[in-house]
This record gives sequence, structure tokens and C-alpha cells, in this order.
Amino acid sequence: MMNEWKSVQDVIRGTFKTLHDVIKAQGVAIKSLERQLEGKVAHVELQGMLDRKANMSDVNKSVAEILHMLDAKASIRDMEQKANKAEVALGIYGNQDALSKAIAKKADCNKLEEMERAMNKSQAQMSDRGEGEREGSVLLLTSQQMNSALSRDVLKQIQQHTSDVNNQIVSVKNELGRSHKKMREELDELRLERSDRSLSFGKVYAEMAEKANVADMSILLDGKVDVDAFNRAMIEVNSLIQEKASLQDVSSSWQDKYLMLSQPGGEVCSGRWIWKSLKTKASGVVPWNLQSSNSDPVHLVWEKDKTYILCVLPGLYCIELGFFSRKRPSARVHVNGEPAITIGSSPAHVTYHAGSRLLSSGRYTNSNLTGLTHVDFLVLPSKSRVSLSYQGDEDAEGFLTLKKL
Repeated sequence: MMNEWKSVQDVIRGTFKTLHDVIKAQGVAIKSLERQLEGKVAHVELQGMLDRKANMSDVNKSVAEILHMLDAKASIRDMEQKANKAEVALGIYGNQDALSKAIAKKADCNKLEEMERAMNKSQAQMSDRGEGEREGSVLLLTSQQMNSALSRDVLKQIQQHTSDVNNQIVSVKNELGRSHKKMREELDELRLERSDRSLSFGKVYAEMAEKANVADMSILLDGKVDVDAFNRAMIEVNSLIQEKASLQDVSSSWQDKYLMLSQPGGEVCSGRWIWKSLKTKASGVVPWNLQSSNSDPVHLVWEKDKTYILCVLPGLYCIELGFFSRKRPSARVHVNGEPAITIGSSPAHVTYHAGSRLLSSGRYTNSNLTGLTHVDFLVLPSKSRVSLSYQGDEDAEGFLTLKKL
């Protein structure tokens, strides 16, 4: 039992060590993930950067305004069709003669130079302004396109990185959940096992409490016999056994008894019936009120208060009968209703004294001591009805015995 408890402690210790290693590895992974997250753009910073950027609707609106302004300006082709500075100078020099003539007719040289400078300045301003506006428009469009493309790329990268970080966080949470669930299941199993062992220990302790302790065993042993008393008792038992019959004698006795009982229709088939009602049926036929004994009720059939006994088996029968009355009676044996033996009331060899009557003798009262008894033999066919008729005093009793020989 102690070895099993040590094994349980080892299992619990190993489980907690494994749990500690798993938690430690997960802590290292979480710290690494935190270091990776520190190098990433935070959600607040990303939101601030996105707030500082122009949204798509503002960019589209600005582009539409720029396109409208460019449509209102002169196109590059139109500007290329305009005369540049060299062509203007060439035209001026080519028309110098005409200018001289016109100058002679118009204002003086100072005014002409002023007008020329003003024209050149105006032309240069117009050229510079057109070139600047064209370059500014191109640069603005290029810058906005680059900013828009860059913003989209950065936004996609940020979104992809955020999605990867969220997926990693979800994966770590799922792994931690599975590990926690597994640990809970293992702890539940350990609790159940510990509960079962506690119940087993409780049962063992209860059974041990029900057992006898050393003091009880000492008392019980003190009440037991010692070796000498046991030896004396064994000697007495052996002497008693020697006085008993041996197994061979018992077997022989049982075999003889079995042979005697197994003889069909032998002397074992016998019965005795008693007449106690003091009254006879018609023609003095005696009813048999009680059955005293019957070793074979199948072949010697008796019915209460019937006047006959049915002998099923054929053969030689010994019949014994007796009637007890104040005066010697007479009797007759009938077989199937026909008279077979008549016993008279004056035998020469038996003397019965009148008045021989038992007045009181315990449970038997008013009984006659003498009467008529007779023993004879009959050869009966199968299913013979044996009956007796009586003639004598009314307060008489009698019996009938039949034995198959």
C-alpha cells in the first residue's frame, strides 16, 4: 500500500514538473513575442499616422481640383507653340530696320529700351510662370500618387503584420487553453484516484477496526484449551470411536435392511385398523374408524369409517382380529361380501370371566379387559375386500390386522 502511495506521489510530482516545463516554455515564447511586438508599430501610433494621412476622399477631391486647374491653364503643346526667347530676339533683330524706321517715327531710344525690357520681363515671367506651374502640377501629381501608393503599401503591410500578430496571439491563447484543459483533466483524474484511494483506505481502516486486536486475541486464546487438554480430548474421542460400529458393519446392516425393505409383497406389507365408535353398520358390519399403522398404503387401502380393507395384491395373508366386550361375542370374516371364517362364542380351550372390565386406568376408561381374539390365514385374490361382522354387547371395541406373507 505504501509503494502504491509513493508511486502516486511520483506521478503527481512528474505531472507538476511537466506542467512547470510547459509553462516555462510558454513564458519564453510570450517574452519573445513581446520583443517582436516592441519592434512593431503600436495600434495607437498606427492610428495617429493614419489620422495624419489624408483619407482617400480628400485625395480624390484634391486631384479633381488640380485637374480642373490644369484644364484652365494652357497645355504644354500650346506653350511649345509659343515663341521662345531666341525666336523673339531673332524676330526683333530681323525686323531691326523696320523697328528703326518705326522708332524714328515713334518714341526715342530710352523709351524703346524701357518697352523692350518690359516686354522681355513680361515674356520671361510668363515663361517662368508656365514652366513652374507645369512642373508644380507634375510634381504634385507624382507626389500625391507616390504618397497614395506608399500609404496603401504601408497600410497593407501594417494590416498584414497586425493580422499575423493577432493570429499568433490567438494560437498562443488556444495552446494555453488546451494545455490548461489537459492539466485540469489530469488534476481531476488525480483527485478521483485520490478519492478512490481514500475510500479504500477508509474501508480498510473500518475492517481493521472490526477485527480483534491483540488484547481480544489474548483473551480468546486464554479461553482456548492447551495442547495437553486437546490430546486428552482426542484420546477420549478415539476411544468412543472404537466403541462404535465400523463402516463395514454399518454398510452390511444397511444392505440387509435394504434387501428386507425391497422385497415386493413380503411380510413388510402389513396394517392395523381400530373400531372405536361402539356402533356397527347394517347387518352388524364393523366400520374401521382409525388406522393404527400401515406400511404399504398403496396395496392395503383404507378409508375412514369404511367397513372393508382393500387388498390389492393377491396371495397369502395372515389375519388377526379381536373384539373386547363384557360377554364373549361372535364374529365373522367376509371376503368380497361372502363369509369366509366364523368365530363362535364358546371355544373349549379359552375361558373368559364375566365382568372383567377396567373401570378407570388413567386416560383409558370404561374398557373391557377380555373378549374375542383370533389368528388365521387367507389366500386372497387381487383387489379383495376384507370385512368383519360383530354380534355381542353394544359397548364393544375391536381391531383388525392384515399382513402379506
